[in-house]
Parts: sequence; C-alpha cells; structure tokens
Amino acid sequence: GTPSSDTNTPSVPAALQKDVEELQELDKRAPAPTAGKAVIADYTDKRLALLKRIEAKADGDSEQWQRQMVDTITAAVQVGAYPKGIDRLQAMLSELQKKAPKSPLATYVQYRVMVAEYSEQMQAASNEERQKIQEGWLKTLEAWVLANPKAEDAPNAEQQLAIALEFNGKVDKAKEWYQRIVTDHEKAPEATRAAGALKRLSMVGQPLVLSGTGLKGEAIDIKQYRNKIVLVIFWSTWCKPCTEDLPEIKDLYDRYKSKGFEILGVNLDNNPAEVAPYITQFKVPWNHIQDPGGLEGPLARQYGIISLPTMFILTTNGLVYKNSSSVAELKDALTEAYEKKAESASGDKEK
Repeated sequence: GTPSSDTNTPSVPAALQKDVEELQELDKRAPAPTAGKAVIADYTDKRLALLKRIEAKADGDSEQWQRQMVDTITAAVQVGAYPKGIDRLQAMLSELQKKAPKSPLATYVQYRVMVAEYSEQMQAASNEERQKIQEGWLKTLEAWVLANPKAEDAPNAEQQLAIALEFNGKVDKAKEWYQRIVTDHEKAPEATRAAGALKRLSMVGQPLVLSGTGLKGEAIDIKQYRNKIVLVIFWSTWCKPCTEDLPEIKDLYDRYKSKGFEILGVNLDNNPAEVAPYITQFKVPWNHIQDPGGLEGPLARQYGIISLPTMFILTTNGLVYKNSSSVAELKDALTEAYEKKAESASGDKEK
C-alpha cells in the first residue's frame, strides 16, 4: 500500500506562478507506472528540479513542496525506476532530523524512507527471500506505529499490518489493528474500511445487508434471494483468480441451481463498460450488482474488502454461513448444506 500523499496544488503566490504552471504542464505528461524505467527516471528528475526551484522561492512555506519531492521520489523507487532515490530521501531525512526531529515532516519522510527501502528490497529478492523480508517489514511497521501512534501515516501503517495479518490467517491479531484504526483515527479514510473489515470478520450467523444497481440499471437486493442458499462473490474482470475460479463455480451452479442454489456477483470494476463483454465471453449466468469505484466503492468499503474474490455463503434465511470462502470451502459447504436438507427431507418422509 502506498502511503497517502498530498498532491493538491495550494494557492500559489505570484512569484511561483510560472514555475507551478510549468509543473502542472509536466504532470499532464506524467508517464504511466508501466512506462520504461528511463522514462520515469527522466520525469522524476525534471519534477524534482522544478519542485526544488519552487521550494527555494516559497519563502517560509516550503513544507508542501518538500512533501511533493518526497512523494515523487518514493513513487519512482516503488516502480524500481530510481536507484538513487533512497539516498536522496535519507539525505532529506537527516537534514530534517538535525533541525526538527519530532516535526510532522520528519515523521512523514521517515515513513517514506521505510516504504521505499521495503519496495527496493522486495524488487531485488528471490521468492524464498520475500517471506523473510515481509516479516521484517511488518516488525518495522509495528515498531514505527508504536513510536508514532498519532502520525498522519499511522492509519496507513496499521491498515497494512491488519491486512497482512489477515492474509496470514492471524485473524484475531488483524482485528486488534483494525480496531485501533477505528478507535484512534476515526476521521482517517482507512477507518471506513477497517470498520468494514471488522464487520466482515464477525459475520458468521449474521444477516448480510446488500443492495445496489444491476448491470442493466435494475434494483437488486439480497432479500430477493430468501429461501435459497446463496453465494455472494465480490469480483472484477482484472482479478485473475476470479477468472480462474469461474469454471468450477459455474459447475457448482449447474449442479445445485435446481435445488435452490443462487449466486449474486458484486462487480468492482472501475470501468463498467468492461463488464458486459466479459460476462458474454465467459457465459456467466447469474446477476451482478455494480459497485462503482473498485475497492474504494461503497459496498467494498462497507465490508472492508481487501482482496478479490471475496465470497460469502448465505443460508436460506439470509444469514452468513461462511465468509471469505475459497472454492474448496464452497464445495464442502454445498455438499454439507444439501446433505442436511436431504436428511431432514427423508426424516420427514419416515414420520
């Protein structure tokens, strides 16, 4: 996760006007993260030179321009395009730590030095080394948060810790960090997702509240699926595992549909135009709610969705039976649910 960055151009004094306009023009031609490394490095050098010039003239109001410099370097390091970036960040940090070690700006730079170093280590690592680097990174993050609990990047760091712990199956520990975000940083953008994640992780036995607009503009509500066993899948066309899981999920749908099994997709594509061709290509037969905004969309945030696909299995009375199920878990759950149904039906016949 990239730390939050502040790229709003503030109101500009006349002395800076020309340089700031030049910066805006340069940013219109900003290369994509997938552009060649040389292209990104060249853009980064030009942007930093301009920011340095603006900062020198900014006269007592240089912090916002320094932050932009730091963010520019960090972004380039994260895509592996700026080998001298970490040295530049560390030089800025040691300068700041001499002048004002406890200032928000020093903490801001320190956090980005950590992020940049971690990115660089991961890029150079073999698959075997990555696990170890990630473990070290989580320890570094935790130590940093405990030392800087009020820093503006604390919720971002806590969110990264919570997500990593959840991925590693340490759900109780993950909940503690999600809870910290909600309790200590309720105004931070991360707080909505953290509250959603806490809700999602405690949903077994609870009703799933879900409604929205279908792909053809129709209203869809999960309540329409009462008396059916329902699989709810949060997915997108760009999610590779979603496409890989499709054949097995379609098989299960064909096998159990006549027995009262239904599927409802929640699509998180940023561009809804990409969804219909995908559904046609892969012959996906069930309905979908469109949640515009990707992982930042309202439904994704409401349930703290951190990866796709995320699945919920609901019982016939609309309660969550399993959350974040894999296809293997889905198979087991359906077998179990329909065996139970068959048993109770044969029990009724014998009476």
